[in-house]
Amino acid sequence: MSNTRIAKWDNLKFLLMLTVVMGHTVDFYTDESMVLGWLNFFIYIFHMPAFMFVSGLFMKNTVNNKKYDRMFSYLILGFATKLFKFIANCIVGRRLKIEYFNEDSIAWYAFAIFMFALVTVYLRRFNRTYVFVLAVILGVMVGYDKSVDTYLSLARIFTFYPFFFAGYCLEGEKIIEKTDRIWVKAVSAVFVVTVAVLTYLNFHKIDWLIKIFKGKYPYNKLPDYDDFGGLFRLGHYIVAFAFVFALIALMPKAKTFISTIGGRTLPIYALHTSVITLLRGFGMDSLLIGLFGVNYVYVIPVAAVLILLVTSLKPFAIMIDKIINPPLSAESVDKQ
Repeated sequence: MSNTRIAKWDNLKFLLMLTVVMGHTVDFYTDESMVLGWLNFFIYIFHMPAFMFVSGLFMKNTVNNKKYDRMFSYLILGFATKLFKFIANCIVGRRLKIEYFNEDSIAWYAFAIFMFALVTVYLRRFNRTYVFVLAVILGVMVGYDKSVDTYLSLARIFTFYPFFFAGYCLEGEKIIEKTDRIWVKAVSAVFVVTVAVLTYLNFHKIDWLIKIFKGKYPYNKLPDYDDFGGLFRLGHYIVAFAFVFALIALMPKAKTFISTIGGRTLPIYALHTSVITLLRGFGMDSLLIGLFGVNYVYVIPVAAVLILLVTSLKPFAIMIDKIINPPLSAESVDKQ
């Protein structure tokens, strides 16, 4: 894809980053509010599949030109995210621990992108349909292996690679062209609203499916349905891919302030869980209860938006860029 920023993609990245922050913020309150529980459930249907798809779309140049320094920046980003969370826990007085290989926090995404890019450098030589089908099969089957979970983020790496590879294979310009038709937008709107309504009305019957959406649990963690886990994941793949193209179709093309924020997803990603830890550690819940009483949980989504806005500020973007793109040595500069 061209290096010129396209507002439609930045707008989509804004929406997806908002859902990431929203999900991690409301996750602490899902037992206190059915609405927040459903919101968290609905977000997980599509936000990581769509993020992986967009990541694959924009890693095309990195993979094709074997830009290993760019790939390595995601590995640094993952460890930086873990470090920020460690510091936040230290500040609020929580038990200090850090795990390099067992990854159950937000850092898994950066590690997964690093692995996806490396693997795709090799797999791109093969027939793309073959690789995609194989990736889907492995993603479906991995859930039956009880030993594959959060260690090295392996469960999520297998689960979400089909979305990354699909994004890598497709052309952004053609996707926009195909989804920019009135009938596609209308069908997309009906699809999103229908899924939202149906999941809301049946939330208490299907809430356990979030274990499928998160991609980190083996199927034996599902209540009474572990033998059918592969079918549920395959169904999720179909719905999630439909969501990806529906969101692209519905995303506005105009450049606005959200486009700017959408261009700064890395600092938001790296910092938002640490900010949540600090806010909760210093009594955000007590403050909100004092101000809003039992209705305080409905202010949580507003807090998520504020966290997004603060962590998207330019100074944080500059800081993260400096961390994940270290300066080259003198010898490396001379060779260029």
